[in-house]
Amino acid sequence: MNYREVVLRTANRVPYEDRLLCSAFGLCSKSGAVVELIQKASFHNVPFDKEVLIKDLGDVFWYLELACISLHIKLTDKSDILSDVYCDHILLKLSLKLIKRASWCADHISDHKLDRKPFHDTEMEKRLNEIYSCLKYFADYLDTTVESIQAKNYQKLKLNYPEGFDF
Repeated sequence: MNYREVVLRTANRVPYEDRLLCSAFGLCSKSGAVVELIQKASFHNVPFDKEVLIKDLGDVFWYLELACISLHIKLTDKSDILSDVYCDHILLKLSLKLIKRASWCADHISDHKLDRKPFHDTEMEKRLNEIYSCLKYFADYLDTTVESIQAKNYQKLKLNYPEGFDF
């Protein structure tokens, strides 16, 4: 499975010129869903559901890949932003790092797309790779892999959007 191809097939409903802005909204909303799960489990005694978290992380991956496709960026595993993340409250720390970076990307994309401000490719690439690192740390914590999360997302997309898989 080539995840980039999966994203392209299912993004066919979003006009090409709107894909970057769509990815900005999606990164924020889906990262917010991850934060909400962690917050409820941590502070409201809601049972932690690993499979729901993996599903939401798969959605974050989809929007992250859509942003990278739109910007012609290939993700790398070079970010050391989370070198201090192994602590007592790892899920809290990871979820807040994720939403912070997603929000930065969305803000920068909206400034560029809606307000016609200059776009800073290098900084955007850095932030998108930091999001990728957050997702990898989540995968490690959940005793799974990035590829497994993407494969589950692929199966969900295939089920929910069968017409999205026709060229």
